[in-house]
Amino acid sequence: MPQILSIFSEHDRFIRRYMPMSREMYAMAFRLLQQPEEAEDVVQDVMLALYERRHSLPPEANELPYVLAMIRNRCIDRLRTPRPETLAPPGEEEGSGSEPLTPSPEAQLEARDYLEHILGGLPPRAAEVIRLRLVDGLSFEDIARQMGITAGNARVILSRTLQEIKRTTPKTDTR
Repeated sequence: MPQILSIFSEHDRFIRRYMPMSREMYAMAFRLLQQPEEAEDVVQDVMLALYERRHSLPPEANELPYVLAMIRNRCIDRLRTPRPETLAPPGEEEGSGSEPLTPSPEAQLEARDYLEHILGGLPPRAAEVIRLRLVDGLSFEDIARQMGITAGNARVILSRTLQEIKRTTPKTDTR
């Protein structure tokens, strides 16, 4: 009986810890995918992954950035994975004004080239921290071990680099 109570209390702790973040998780997924069903699927996938890894999750101080990095990475995976073409309803021709569900290969290539252009203009250490944290989704501790720096130093490098990118990158209209 005590073991069953332990499982329930563990489940309750998980719910109290991660459910309040579900709005931010959905907002980020929707912003990246632009499709409500896909965004919901990504949030559900991440919640399941978090639950399965609940014993090895980062401390509570880093949980929102960690969760949002997981959401971002899952969205990127979904955008990179080719989706089967949807069938047009009877009577409609292909290409009758409906937008594709995923960005074209050209758009994906352009986005990757743009990211490489931005990272190419950064000092090597800063570019590596950006890649490891934002692209690969590594924790600051993992970045520190891999680069031979402290986790605090990795945080500072990331923060300063993102501020510099924000300051120097021209704003574009995404409408």
